[in-house]
Amino acid sequence: MDNPLSHNLYAYCGNNPISYTDPSGNMRCNQVDDLLYGLVQSLGESIKDIIYSPLAAWALVKDIKNGNLSLQDLADALGESVAGPIKHLMANSGKVWFGDPTDAQVQQYGKNLGYVIQEAIAVGGAVKTGIKVIDKMVTSTKTAKKVIAAEANSVLKKASEAAYKAADNIDSFTVSNKHLYGAGGNWNKFNTNDANKVNRIIKEALESQNAQFLPNNQPNSFKIEVDLGRSIGAKGETKVRVIIGDDGKIWTAFPIK
Repeated sequence: MDNPLSHNLYAYCGNNPISYTDPSGNMRCNQVDDLLYGLVQSLGESIKDIIYSPLAAWALVKDIKNGNLSLQDLADALGESVAGPIKHLMANSGKVWFGDPTDAQVQQYGKNLGYVIQEAIAVGGAVKTGIKVIDKMVTSTKTAKKVIAAEANSVLKKASEAAYKAADNIDSFTVSNKHLYGAGGNWNKFNTNDANKVNRIIKEALESQNAQFLPNNQPNSFKIEVDLGRSIGAKGETKVRVIIGDDGKIWTAFPIK
């Protein structure tokens, strides 16, 4: 999963790890995670920022759950392009929101919902930022936007601090042998088998002003990707990906195209 950096289920559930229910009380928080997973799987890069915040994502889908946004109206407006996904939502909304669905069912529901949202954006001409979809599909537009902005700033600050901490403690990291030049297997490899040289590459990436902070597919972690402008990979790659925990510890690093 492309886990949102700001996706902190513990905080989202009111810092209550015991109840783990969403603000409505109808869905377990780990299933809100499944809903977000499904949404991520369906949406294009240009609009993933909408669901990078659990609260903003909840604002996005709550109108369907509460019946304030008619699935039939969506079907009439969007036509045959989303007939299948709309049919799935109509058939499964009751169970997903008010029954006892499996995690897989919630994920599939989220994925179909994502297809509908994506088509609505295309029809509405809101592809550039993706934020306009909130204007079209959610009543609490201003609140959702503020949530996104506030969490984005907080998350970026946290990620930056973790990256610099990782750079300061680079000597505590040892790259896996499978990513060193000459190793077997189809793993991405650096163009050197000197672990110290690899660490210098990683440190440079972590301290780069051009670093991109991205969601990782594991909780409590994120990815940093940097194009260093020179070959650092065994196949001529110039970019490096570093995966870091929120605590500033490096999990792994390797070249990418």
